[in-house]
Amino acid sequence: MQRTLSRQAVLGLAGLVATAVAGAVIALVYVWYMKEQMDELVSKNVAEMQAAVELDLALMRQRGYVASFIIGNGDEKWIHELKRLEPHFRDALENTMAIMGNPGEKHAVRTVSDAFAKYNEKRYEVIGRFQRGDAAGARELYLGELNKLYRELTSLCDEMVHRSHEDMLEALARSAAAYRDITWIMAVGIAVMVMLGGGLLWLLLVGVFSPIRRMADEVREFSANGADGSADGAKDEMDMLASYIRLLMSEVSETRTDMEKHKAEVAHSENLAAVGKTVAHIAHEIRNRLVVISGFAKLIEKQPENAEQVRRDAGVLCGEAEKLDRMVRQITDFSKPFRLEKKAVALGTFVEELALRIASQMPDGIAMEVSADKDTPAVSIDGEMIEQVVINLVRNAMEAMQGKGTIRICTSWSDGCAAVTVEDNGPGMPPEVSGRIFEPFFTTKKKGTGLGLAICRKIVLEHGGTMEVRTAPGQGTTFRVLLPTAGSG
Repeated sequence: MQRTLSRQAVLGLAGLVATAVAGAVIALVYVWYMKEQMDELVSKNVAEMQAAVELDLALMRQRGYVASFIIGNGDEKWIHELKRLEPHFRDALENTMAIMGNPGEKHAVRTVSDAFAKYNEKRYEVIGRFQRGDAAGARELYLGELNKLYRELTSLCDEMVHRSHEDMLEALARSAAAYRDITWIMAVGIAVMVMLGGGLLWLLLVGVFSPIRRMADEVREFSANGADGSADGAKDEMDMLASYIRLLMSEVSETRTDMEKHKAEVAHSENLAAVGKTVAHIAHEIRNRLVVISGFAKLIEKQPENAEQVRRDAGVLCGEAEKLDRMVRQITDFSKPFRLEKKAVALGTFVEELALRIASQMPDGIAMEVSADKDTPAVSIDGEMIEQVVINLVRNAMEAMQGKGTIRICTSWSDGCAAVTVEDNGPGMPPEVSGRIFEPFFTTKKKGTGLGLAICRKIVLEHGGTMEVRTAPGQGTTFRVLLPTAGSG
């Protein structure tokens, strides 16, 4: 499929916008990731290192208190200081346990706690020996086993510090890698945006500006070859094109005026043709009736003494006169606007009462079924006119069924419209007939004028409604009259 200039420009702009948005989203994601890394570095790794260092310092202070106790010949104030500091150390251990995140770190803290328990037990053994007067044994135990336990304990604390340091280095490495990734992605995004922008610029140059320049040259040449000269004072290509477009619009306006004039002339000709066709049809019908009337009048003139024959011929003359009168009245009804006297009517009740009157005049071979929905909303109608429509539809159905069948009349409503449906199970109509049944003077009856359904449709249209037909050969015919409800207009 060939891509238009506007489509290509839209695709180029969409690519630019998509690249910019994608770059911004990726940048935001990486910024959030780096923030998480720094938060972890500050809130976890630094806190872990600080806790390990505090444990190491607390151990050093406790060791100093024990050494001061021995050097000071059993001064009890150092024991009091030691006991005061010991709960803080245990609190520091618990705090460190809470800070550590993974199971390995928690295991290391428990190892420190167990080592401190052994160290504390041995420390109080040293203090007890010194208090019992075994100063030499206390010094030997202090410099030997207690000092070994202290080194093991400080080694565990140093290991925790080293592990926290390694975690910090790892977090910093991840942040550096993320920074490198986002730098690379942003560089690629900028390159793509430059390529798309260059392509869009090339597209505008080749597809817009160059054609505009060529059009301007053509307009300049056109002006030089005898045009009205309206583009002579143009400042640039766009000004010249604007002058040329104004000229084209003026010519289009003149052409449109000529077309509308021609259209009016064609419509007038069509109206004259329609009037001529109507007049020809009426003249043909009147001529046929006059031929019959003239023929029977001559028969009466030849045999005036035969009273019975005169009476029969006179009856035929009266019948033909009545047909002429009915045709004239139908033509008059169809040609003049209706003067509707509308009032709100409950359509279900209206149709039900009308069907009862029609049913009393039905021939024996035709049955009528009525389904009038009492909940059908009221409609604003001229009752006599709509009654004429329904009676005409029922009469047509009876004539189509040729004395045998069923006619169904029902009402319904939906979407602000109420409907009257007249359905028969007669022979139906082929498409070439059903497509013309509302045309004036079109009829398939031998004695019809072809105005009945045309008048019905005009009445319904005057009420703001529509008239539909659904039929097929062998499947009967259904007429549906749709009328706006009283509250919908």
